[in-house]
Amino acid sequence: MGNRVWVVEEREAKLYYDICKLASENEEVFSRFKTSGEYTTILSHVNKQRGSLYLRHIEIHYPELLKDNRYLINDKLGGDEFVKSSRKFKEKYYNRNNNKYITVDPSTFRYLKQVGDILSTNKPTSVVEIGGGYGGLLLLLSQYCDIKSYYDYDHPDVIKLVKKYLGSYNISVDDEVKDKYDLVISAFAWDELNVNVRKWYIDNVFTKGEHGYIVASEETSSPHLEHIRKVIDKPVHTTIYGIANHLNITYW
Repeated sequence: MGNRVWVVEEREAKLYYDICKLASENEEVFSRFKTSGEYTTILSHVNKQRGSLYLRHIEIHYPELLKDNRYLINDKLGGDEFVKSSRKFKEKYYNRNNNKYITVDPSTFRYLKQVGDILSTNKPTSVVEIGGGYGGLLLLLSQYCDIKSYYDYDHPDVIKLVKKYLGSYNISVDDEVKDKYDLVISAFAWDELNVNVRKWYIDNVFTKGEHGYIVASEETSSPHLEHIRKVIDKPVHTTIYGIANHLNITYW
């Protein structure tokens, strides 16, 4: 796939890999990695205003996901509010569905919105993800689906953190990719990949999924739509999501 996989600066990528590796090995760093500047430079976190928009979307389209507090599991690790850090971890939101205030990491609402998108069509038991971050989306999805198999395409140091984070909830990560999965996910990582790597994933990973869910900017995804439709032997749907002008690409 070539030496330059990402389009981000090599220095920023190295800092990101280093903090992932350190967080996987050091409990104190692990307790606050979500708030680390080295981490959030690459894995950009959602601000309070955008979190409000995600919450409103969930209230309208997926209100059942807010009936209990299962989604709050994603806020238990990695964002110690009592450790001095580069950003505030949680924000206070008003839940219109039950007229209560909740304190949540805004990024959790982004993951929950994506969970709602996925559950609206199927409940996967096996997932392959391209650039899964620390495993937050998979963790939330596992609260609503019986995930039996999960593989993440990412840098080895990032995978170490994913395994530690998900392992804290007794969720295992496959060491080897399988031939078929119920669902292929790429949420935002797509934008960070160079053109040739995107093509490689289309040819070699998208084809492993019975279903697919990709979230990316219209700029980076639209040029590949014709090729995606060519290699995926089922209808491919696109939807513009207005909160951040994202293009959802799905095949079900």
